[in-house]
Amino acid sequence: MLQDIAAQGQGLPHALRSRPRLRADNRFYWDAFIALSHARGYAPGALQPITVGEVLAYAAMSGWGAGEMGMTLLRHVQAMDRAYLAFHREQRI
Repeated sequence: MLQDIAAQGQGLPHALRSRPRLRADNRFYWDAFIALSHARGYAPGALQPITVGEVLAYAAMSGWGAGEMGMTLLRHVQAMDRAYLAFHREQRI
């Protein structure tokens, strides 16, 4: 939607001008986080973290397994998830 606004000649909205740039070598981690975000639980009033099991299952389906590469994926997804949950909590206050 924001890119459509910019395409109409209204200029880039601040959200697009200030967004961080994703390095190509981090794309897999970001894509995993987005896919796994749909698997998170929800308790009344609070989002739940993405589970270790979900991340390791994603790693296995992606051919990474539960070894060193799977653990690297787990660390990256958990870091993004902590930041996302903290942001979500701040927005509710």
